[in-house]
Amino acid sequence: MAFSSSMVTYGRGKGIVTETGMHTEVGKIASMINEVEETETPLQQRLNSLGKTLGIACIVICVVIFLIGIAYGKNIIDMFMTAVSLAVAAIPEGLAAVSTIVLAIGMQRMAKKNAIVKKLPAVETLGSSSVICSDKTGTLTQNKMTVQKVFYNSKVYDLDNVEKTELLEKLVYANMLCNDTKITENGELNRRSY
Repeated sequence: MAFSSSMVTYGRGKGIVTETGMHTEVGKIASMINEVEETETPLQQRLNSLGKTLGIACIVICVVIFLIGIAYGKNIIDMFMTAVSLAVAAIPEGLAAVSTIVLAIGMQRMAKKNAIVKKLPAVETLGSSSVICSDKTGTLTQNKMTVQKVFYNSKVYDLDNVEKTELLEKLVYANMLCNDTKITENGELNRRSY
């Protein structure tokens, strides 16, 4: 059984097609990518929270002013109009415009440093990042791939402290099964793939 888009490096085999198109494993991954919901950036979440808080506070203040006016014997319609006008004045309509302008300024600054961002909210997400991990060949890995720790029998062993025991024998045996290295007549290793 092999998934489509799999790379076969060595060997022979026969296969029967069992699924095609979007029913294959690659197709399932493609459909999952299409169904991904766009999450809100931290700024959008904070703006939504601020909007809800301002809205609730505004409604409470308007109701209190309306009740105080009624208690002092003012006209109900006049007090209702006062409360509504206070609510309209308290809600910041320019909040979305100001946040967009701030993000656009951040985008311009990044463009001056030769960093181009396709989506405006990505600037804010990048700005709220505290750690960015990246790797090019040899930068973080120093061009070395060595085993440092071994996980066996629900325990992690440091490779320097591993004694020549059953663990080491099983590890060597597993590595032997994972490759097709062959020893030639003169004792040299002929590594085809591993």
